[in-house]
Amino acid sequence: MTKDNIIVTNLRGTSGKIEISDGMSFDLRPPTLHNPSEQLTPKHMVGMAWATCLNATIISIFKTNKKENKSRVRVVAESKTDAANGLHYILTAYVAIEDYDENETLKFANMADRLCPISKLIEKNQFVSLKYEEY
Repeated sequence: MTKDNIIVTNLRGTSGKIEISDGMSFDLRPPTLHNPSEQLTPKHMVGMAWATCLNATIISIFKTNKKENKSRVRVVAESKTDAANGLHYILTAYVAIEDYDENETLKFANMADRLCPISKLIEKNQFVSLKYEEY
């Protein structure tokens, strides 16, 4: 293990706790319709991970190309259950870049999607998509 690695440990599934080797920890509660919670669920975590990674990658591409446009990535994470796939998430990333039209935004969004480590993890998933939205 290198110093850049972290270890994430889950205790007791969605009713437990996440402990991270750098000292952070988060309490979890099971997601239910009757239990809205400010605590993290797996759906929150996957949405946060992709939104953060994708936007950080866009920002990195912009820095490399000496661009200063602001960007925003909003991920909608939906839970769905059907006979063919069981319980699964549908993830849609809405990307917006200041002063860019749809074609320019999607050009950079797709470039970032090819480089973003989280995108690489989910790239073959049929329930994942990128879309444009105005900044």
